[in-house]
Amino acid sequence: MASEDLTKRPLHLRKDFEPLVTHLEIAFATEIEARGMDIRAELLNYKRILPLIKILGLFSKTFRYPMNGFIFETKDKQIVASANTSSLTNRWEIAMVATHPDYRRMGLARELVTDIINFVKDKKGKVCTLEVIAENTPAYNLYIDLGFTHYDSIAEMKLSPDNWPENETIAFPDGYSKFPLKRDKKTNDDRYKLVRKATPKKVQDFLPIDKNRFKKSRLKNLIRPLLIRLFSLKVNSWVISFQDELVGTIFVEIEQSGKNPHKIELVIDPDHQADISLAMIRTALSKIKTSGLTDQNIMISIRSTNSDLMMTLRNLGFTVVENNHKLGLKFESKDYSYLYY
Repeated sequence: MASEDLTKRPLHLRKDFEPLVTHLEIAFATEIEARGMDIRAELLNYKRILPLIKILGLFSKTFRYPMNGFIFETKDKQIVASANTSSLTNRWEIAMVATHPDYRRMGLARELVTDIINFVKDKKGKVCTLEVIAENTPAYNLYIDLGFTHYDSIAEMKLSPDNWPENETIAFPDGYSKFPLKRDKKTNDDRYKLVRKATPKKVQDFLPIDKNRFKKSRLKNLIRPLLIRLFSLKVNSWVISFQDELVGTIFVEIEQSGKNPHKIELVIDPDHQADISLAMIRTALSKIKTSGLTDQNIMISIRSTNSDLMMTLRNLGFTVVENNHKLGLKFESKDYSYLYY
């Protein structure tokens, strides 16, 4: 149980903004430095859009629970442990599980995550997911003990500004074509098929690919440009086809405030990865370089098992800054009543 000197209560982002920033900067100091992040800027962006998300939640359950969480704080209102969750329809993501170094091994994280799980159960959620650093064995064991299943592993890779690769001509092999991504029905259906093919069976067995992610929606069309603008992003996306078959997608988020890393996201048909991965990465890097915003890190997440893609990225100057395990907890088929204490 928690120390009698600490108080546990729900998280309120607006009221708790300053102590939460301080807390996360201390608890995640190593991760923030490795990525080149500004956690204050990240949370400030989220704080700005929270009223909009709450309004959207009146019309769509996707936005109904944008940030709910719990904290432990001292008598002088210093946050020493936190955990929060947000929902994506029936899937809930747990994040910001952080404990101040001076308050670790007191059971605070276990109690907060248990509160989150009970909160999600009360809201009839079906699945909770989270990420844990691979080297953080105590946290990993905690989640396994709470019933989570390890279903995937991700390598976070970074290209630093002083490690840019030399300019080379971007050339896809014969038979491949690159086009700007269009969100029409055919492209969305093809993207769904591509993601299913590129996702390991073990991952899909635990977390099936939701086809609704790829459906056209008036609400998505409305919110996407607003979020891009509020987060100071410039987003570019392309599809790669081979003989009219979609075999790859490229998404590039160029962070224009200068405070956080740019991001690259790739989805590649495993049968074509050896042929097109290098050209896809160079396409993304070229777009970022053209923007002139080359003083920030570039981040990309890939599966830890994808050694070929990892080697391609390493050859271009990327380094692994963190290995994370993805864990999930389902509520349909098991009794988790023991979580109530």
